[in-house]
Amino acid sequence: DMVAAVQCLNIAQYDGEWGERAMEAMIDIYLKGECNVGFWWENINKSSKSGYIASIKVIEWLLNELHRRQICKNKFQTLKAKYLLFSGAESNVECICAEILVRDKEYVPALMVLVASFALK
Repeated sequence: DMVAAVQCLNIAQYDGEWGERAMEAMIDIYLKGECNVGFWWENINKSSKSGYIASIKVIEWLLNELHRRQICKNKFQTLKAKYLLFSGAESNVECICAEILVRDKEYVPALMVLVASFALK
């Protein structure tokens, strides 16, 4: 149940040990939207307009909070790239992924986002 999961994760986000992971999980849930099946990139543009706008706002808030907490740069940029794909701003995704891959050429999450961006073209 997506609603129950978000409620539990919303509480967990304030925990010192689990907060970051809870926020990452919430971003993934909101990226999947109402079509909570498959991979996150398979559900882009399949949510209702109101659900999409609400997801965008929540993801933006979560990203700002994660940035404020100074999480790992690669992880943050990968989440941001996923968000950009979801929001329709694909133009910056390849640059973000390239920047990550310069630092760590085997960082699989960035490679997955890059593959998804190519698949959506």
